[in-house]
Amino acid sequence: MLKFIRDILFKIKDAFVGHKFLCDSCMYDYGNACVRPERPNAIRCPDYKKR
Repeated sequence: MLKFIRDILFKIKDAFVGHKFLCDSCMYDYGNACVRPERPNAIRCPDYKKR
């Protein structure tokens, strides 16, 4: 249930603020370090770590 509420709040935030792509500021954004299919336009990622 908590995940459901979090997802709804995330969608509301995107509707008003917009979103930026995490890959632009992720420490795994080089070469083949990240193999996720969402790359390079991920807005949510469990592996994200800020540079």
